[in-house]
Amino acid sequence: MSQISGAIKNEGLKYKKLPTPDTAPSLFKLHTLAAFIGPRGSGKTNAVVLLARRYLDDGSINRIFIISPTYDSNRIFDLLEPNPEDVFKNMHECLQDISTIVAAVKEMVVEYEERKQYNEIHKRWRKYMNGTGPPLKTTEFVLMENNQFKSKPEIPRPSPLLIIDDMSHSPLYTPSGKNGFINLCLRHRHLFQVGLSIFMLVQTFKTGIPKCLRQNIQQFFLWPTHDMSQLESMYDEFANLCTKEDFLDMFKRATKNRHDFMSIDMNASDDLLRFRKCFDSILLPSHLLTEEEINELSEKSKSKKKRKSRSSEEEVEEDVGSK
Repeated sequence: MSQISGAIKNEGLKYKKLPTPDTAPSLFKLHTLAAFIGPRGSGKTNAVVLLARRYLDDGSINRIFIISPTYDSNRIFDLLEPNPEDVFKNMHECLQDISTIVAAVKEMVVEYEERKQYNEIHKRWRKYMNGTGPPLKTTEFVLMENNQFKSKPEIPRPSPLLIIDDMSHSPLYTPSGKNGFINLCLRHRHLFQVGLSIFMLVQTFKTGIPKCLRQNIQQFFLWPTHDMSQLESMYDEFANLCTKEDFLDMFKRATKNRHDFMSIDMNASDDLLRFRKCFDSILLPSHLLTEEEINELSEKSKSKKKRKSRSSEEEVEEDVGSK
């Protein structure tokens, strides 16, 4: 192919990227926008708490906000130990709550930046006292003096998570240019240059989350459904990742057992991690599986059918014996 003299070459530019939270290779990269979609009682909340708790334990997340009108009756969230002031339960004040959360994140960032600046000045003061550095500016010296020249513990870079549960058909999901939540979702990775991850729990795919948000979601977690229109809508979002047949095959295998779900990572670091059964099993289309793996799946399916059959026979025998 002939090159155009003096034209711009399409090449990657080098620039300093803002830091992002450290995450284990087996987890989903932060910051992210994730949707957990399944009927009531499917296990969505359990999965959310499992994932959020892992991020907390790893230090990838260091503060959790929760918006849920059913928080008091869904005590599993207590396992995340949120601050009481970070839990919002009034559905009618949800948009104000978003503003409150954004303001709280800003406070975290201001405190982090001030502490970081103070510790840098303190290091330079110590060098000056050791005779290895220049004197401080007057304002810096006054700052040290006001704090009795003491060092202060470092504050981790803010890495907040917002969990939204049972808020379908609330003002949060109203598609409008003036909707603060919609705007927050669209700029969540850039919020005050530290970012914010958002987990949304809804019962339906198409009507649960407006299209403008679905198009920006990076991870989908899908629970079983017998509604083919829902499956069709789901596939429309992932059509560039696999064929429809492969999607339906993987979805069926991933959601075969009660409370199991299919994970789809649009931002996977490795194509092998694009589809998963729950959080911990790689999911591949059947035509990419080895013969041994297919036989293993077949045997598991047969074994499960036999157990169901024996269970049914035992129930029949019990019924007959009781008559």
